[in-house]
Amino acid sequence: MPVVALLEGRDEDDRAARLVERALADHPGVMALYNTGGAVAAVAQVLRRRGRAGDLVYVGHELSPGNAELLREGVLTVAIDQACELQARRAVELLLHHLGTLHAPSAAAEVPFTLHTRENA
Repeated sequence: MPVVALLEGRDEDDRAARLVERALADHPGVMALYNTGGAVAAVAQVLRRRGRAGDLVYVGHELSPGNAELLREGVLTVAIDQACELQARRAVELLLHHLGTLHAPSAAAEVPFTLHTRENA
């Protein structure tokens, strides 16, 4: 499956919506959309307006209440939950260790992620 467009929405609802609207118009056969940032709900509105909600695979990030609702509605296909709190804690530990104020960071080096779908949202 080729990538047909890379869009820079800058987590701005209006900008992301305009870019996705244009991309879907230019590439009507698009089968999937991966949103790495914010504006998930704004993009979902574009998908609804164009009749593509639930028709294409829509992947976003974080299991916010709004994203959970979009998953249950079948608009968002997958939400990648990256354990933001754990990522932040790990970053602070590594920084404190580097600065010499923490003897050793926690043993777990990897931060797990969870995939949420309509079935487990």
